[in-house]
Amino acid sequence: MKVIIGIHGLDNKPEKDILTRWWQRAMEEGLQRIGSNAVLPAFELVYWADIAYPRPLDMEDPYFLDDVYTRAPDAVHYPGLQLVATSLLSKGLQKAWNWVRGSKFSDQTLGWIDPLVRRYFQEIDIYLFNSDPEKRNRIRNRLMALIDRYRKDEILIIGHSMGSVIAYDVLLSEDQKYQIPTLVTLGSPLGFPYIAEKIATAHHIAVKVPVHLPTPESITKQWYNFYDSTDIISLRHRLSEIYLPNSYGVAPIDRQVVNDYLNRGQRNPHNIFGYLRAKEFSQLLDRFIAAPTAISPVRTGWWQQVVQNLNPFAKRSK
Repeated sequence: MKVIIGIHGLDNKPEKDILTRWWQRAMEEGLQRIGSNAVLPAFELVYWADIAYPRPLDMEDPYFLDDVYTRAPDAVHYPGLQLVATSLLSKGLQKAWNWVRGSKFSDQTLGWIDPLVRRYFQEIDIYLFNSDPEKRNRIRNRLMALIDRYRKDEILIIGHSMGSVIAYDVLLSEDQKYQIPTLVTLGSPLGFPYIAEKIATAHHIAVKVPVHLPTPESITKQWYNFYDSTDIISLRHRLSEIYLPNSYGVAPIDRQVVNDYLNRGQRNPHNIFGYLRAKEFSQLLDRFIAAPTAISPVRTGWWQQVVQNLNPFAKRSK
């Protein structure tokens, strides 16, 4: 059997049942738009907004209306000026960060960035700064419980935004326990040097400039990273420049898409529904559904030891 596990991103969400149906509708819409008759397999959503927020969004909440599922518009104006600006910003971000981290101002810079992030992004504070270990463990356990439930099936994991950070963190820390054929990241912030360094610190990986991280050994077949070039959250979108191949040869494959989400006349290139119905993602989803169920490769004995010895991250401390 094939199973899709989705992990939502930052901010509060509507009730789990509503959000689950919206994810499914967006994926089904994407399949229909590419002319596929594929039937969506079992889908499970790792819903964790209730851990960070006291109650879900409701129909009276304006934030709910800003993020509601809507069908794709007939056409989307792709702002050329915004595209150029984000492209230039992306190219300059890494250079600027490397300069700061290599200068005498490094500690002072982190001294004012960390408090801002912790104050205005409570989910990042909980997860990457581990300010509330009980909540962090509950979020991790929800994903791990679903993977355990479907461990005999072929799993496709989709992480959107902060959900991609959660997916990466769990798959890295449990890389000897799980075998996941395909990871998909949508609108991921994993390319931000700041986020990458926090992950490295959390996993006791030496932080170097520029930072490089391993692709988890638990990803056995492919990791696709889809981004919209005007999505500010995935500004450093080329994850292949940061995440090194694992011993299966798996590393991020970056693919640019057009996120066509439009609601009340406002375009949001980071919205999950626009990503889930993007042509390139829909084509991958169609292939996943149509392909025969794969058996994950298993390493044994001396070959596993040789491969791990060649992996620069294989001996990292836990």
